[in-house]
Amino acid sequence: MKPTPFPQATYPPLRHGWTGGRRAPGWARRALSLLLGLCLVAAAPVGRAGTLLLQPGEDFTRRHLEDLLAELLPPAAAGVRRELVVYRPALPLPNTASRPVRIAATDWHLDARTGHFRLVLAAELADGSAGSRIPVAGELRERVAVPVPRRPLPAGTLVEAADVETAWLPLAALPEDVVADAQRLVGREALRPLWPGRPVREADLGTPRLVRRGETLTLVLRRPGLEITAVGRALDDGAAGEVVRVMNLDSRRVVRARVSGLREAVPLATETGS
Repeated sequence: MKPTPFPQATYPPLRHGWTGGRRAPGWARRALSLLLGLCLVAAAPVGRAGTLLLQPGEDFTRRHLEDLLAELLPPAAAGVRRELVVYRPALPLPNTASRPVRIAATDWHLDARTGHFRLVLAAELADGSAGSRIPVAGELRERVAVPVPRRPLPAGTLVEAADVETAWLPLAALPEDVVADAQRLVGREALRPLWPGRPVREADLGTPRLVRRGETLTLVLRRPGLEITAVGRALDDGAAGEVVRVMNLDSRRVVRARVSGLREAVPLATETGS
């Protein structure tokens, strides 16, 4: 005779289709995403640690599982959101019991490195007359808010505030040199294409080039009480404070100038007013 999950078949606490420690064919294989915030609202009365009580006909839902795990999980770090992915069983679990059912979370195990977890739901009638054990497996994922491009940004783009938005991305998937502060993203230049919704690395960004090779710029010739401007063509790329070669388009002479602004440079001979 095959073993039955409950001593009294007339009062099965949960119809989960599991007997003899084997997985039921009806269990869904797709992952069910359950968002677990920093604070969880109880969906059922919670008794002693890791237990709750289902009323007759009340199915076991993902919120019930969240309530149980809230007492078992370590505290989340500041600024971290948790996402709970359940591999099995498929939820909700139907409850056909005509009397209250007590559910307890037992055999809890969490792999801190991978986030994979497993536990066993011990379900029994409140009077202890019938019960079953339901294995649960899943993964705990942590997400953090990071600035990401709002639109595709080609290499050479100067990143502006309107180009950036915040996305919650898996912590484990972020590179070590991820740009975590939007202020370190805005005002810098993309050294390679940046894609919407993807994290940006420090290596993807550089000091913005205010002067680009081949572009026309303004040469500012300064003397005490006098400022003269001329049009030049940049022969080098340059960021603020860098020295580049510039051809004066009037005289055709090539001078060395220090980048002082967007498409602007000051010839070195005039920096001290000489």
